[in-house]
Amino acid sequence: MKPIKLGADLEKALMRGIVEGVSSPESVTLQELSKKGQVIHGSIVYLLKKGVSPPFKHTSITLAAKHLYARDRDEVGAYLTSLAEHETGTEINTLLRAARDKAALVALVNQAGEQLASGDLRVSDLTTILATQQSSGPAKPLAETVGRRWPRAPRGIEIPSLPIISENSRGLFGVWAIAGEPGLGKSTLTWQIALDVSREVPVFYYDLDGTGEEFFIERTRSIVDGDIRRFKRLTKNLFFRHTIASFEEDIARFPAPALFVIDSIQTLPASVRFAKESLDNWIRRFKETARRGYPVLTVSEKQRSEYGEANISGFKGSGDIEYGVTVGIQLLGYEDDETLVKCVLVKSRHSKKKGHIIDLERDEDKTFWWKERKVRYDNDSKVPHTRRSGRR
Repeated sequence: MKPIKLGADLEKALMRGIVEGVSSPESVTLQELSKKGQVIHGSIVYLLKKGVSPPFKHTSITLAAKHLYARDRDEVGAYLTSLAEHETGTEINTLLRAARDKAALVALVNQAGEQLASGDLRVSDLTTILATQQSSGPAKPLAETVGRRWPRAPRGIEIPSLPIISENSRGLFGVWAIAGEPGLGKSTLTWQIALDVSREVPVFYYDLDGTGEEFFIERTRSIVDGDIRRFKRLTKNLFFRHTIASFEEDIARFPAPALFVIDSIQTLPASVRFAKESLDNWIRRFKETARRGYPVLTVSEKQRSEYGEANISGFKGSGDIEYGVTVGIQLLGYEDDETLVKCVLVKSRHSKKKGHIIDLERDEDKTFWWKERKVRYDNDSKVPHTRRSGRR
C-alpha cells in the first residue's frame, strides 16, 4: 500500500507533538510528510542522535535544518511558528492511526475492485495491506526479548531422509531453489523432499512443468513396493496441483506451517513482455508467503552458460532468485559414475558452510530415490568430477 500523505493540519499538529516530546519521530514516516515536514523531521532526528532531548528549541532546529539541508532560517522558522496554532497532545497518535486506517480501507476497496475486474483473487495482496496497519506494539530492548536464557536456535522443517542437507541449511524455511541441468534428478529430489516432509506438515506440490500426476504416482509406487496402503499413508498429507491458480486458496486452507513446492519456477504464469519483472514479483510473493510461516521450495532451470558449474548466478531468468532465496542448491553430475550426483550449496543465508557438501546416490533399497553419501574426490587432483546425466 502506498503511504498516505498527511493533511496540513494533521501534519503540523503531529510535528508540534514531536517538537514538544509528546510524540516520537518514529511515529511517522518521511513519505507521509510534506517537504517542509521532512526537513523538520530530519533535523529533529539529527538532534536526537547528538544527544539533545525534547522539547527542542526552535533555534536548534533551524540551525540543524540550515546545516543539513541548506534551508533558509526564516523559512524554517515560519513553519515552526505556525505549529503553535495547532493544539496537540497524546491524542494526536490516535488521530494519526485513524488517518492510516482510512487510507487502508480505501486501498482495500481499490484492490478488491481491481481483482473483481480481472477475476483474479489474490488474498495475499489484501492481507499485505492489512499487515501494514498492524502495530508492532511498544518498542522494547533485545535484553527483555531474550530474557535469562538463550532462545533455541531457529530451525526450519526437517528433512529426515536428507539429514546432512537439512543440517547445513537449518531445515526448510524461507524460499529454497534447487537447480540442475536437464536430467540430473532435481524434480525427483524435490518430490522426495515433499513426500518426506508431508509426514509432519501439509505439502502442496504445483506441477507447472507438466510432468503429470500419473508419473509422480508411479514413482511413489516404486518406493512403497506396490503396497497401495503404504502409498495412501505416505501421501495423505500431500496435495497435487496442475496450476498455480489455487495458491492463495491453498494458503488459507491450512494454518502454518505447510510447505509449498513449485516445479518449476520458470513456468510460472508471467507476461511475455515483462517476463523477468513478473518472475521477480513471484519471488517476492513467495518471500512474503514464507514470512507467514509457509516455506516455499522451488525447482529452477540453470543458465546454459553455467552448465558444468555450480554458482549462485546459475539460476535461470531472475536476479531475485539469486538475491532473494534463502537457500540455493545446484546439482552436478560425475563423468564416470552415473549413480552419484553432487549436491552443491551455493547459498545458505543462515549457515556458514557452503560448497559441495554431500553426494546423492541412487538408493537401491528404495527407501527413497536418493540417499546421502560422503563426498567423493579424485585421488590425484582432489577436484570433484563433473558429468551430465540423462536422468530427470
